[in-house]
Amino acid sequence: MEALLATKTVEANGLAHRVTELEDELTAARTSLRQMIKNQSKGATSST
Repeated sequence: MEALLATKTVEANGLAHRVTELEDELTAARTSLRQMIKNQSKGATSST
């Protein structure tokens, strides 16, 4: 029983770490997308 608990704890910790990594990647993607939209918006207004 303790071995199962230890295994599940390790699994949960690994998954929590992966969630953190994915959240960081999502934040970076959002930041990049916002910057792209901002740059495109600047280009559209300056060309008119």
